[in-house]
Amino acid sequence: MTIAKMVLAAMSTIAFLCCTLFIDMLKEHFVLVSIFYIDSIVKALLPDAYFRGIEQMKAITIRTVAAKSGILVVSLILVRGDEN
Repeated sequence: MTIAKMVLAAMSTIAFLCCTLFIDMLKEHFVLVSIFYIDSIVKALLPDAYFRGIEQMKAITIRTVAAKSGILVVSLILVRGDEN
């Protein structure tokens, strides 16, 4: 299961990098979009289904709150204004 997730993550990373070559918005905001992309990949690779199965939601809750807080802080630091 984990190997399949890693293969899909690798394929989607290649697709993401190819898209950044052709889409101007992704080129302009590459760092910010990449941070959100990496966050999505990391969340996809976490074994949350296992912890739900053994009913230990504390581990999932701590990781989820930490990840969302981290993304919020990074977003607030990188987004400086509305100049588009």
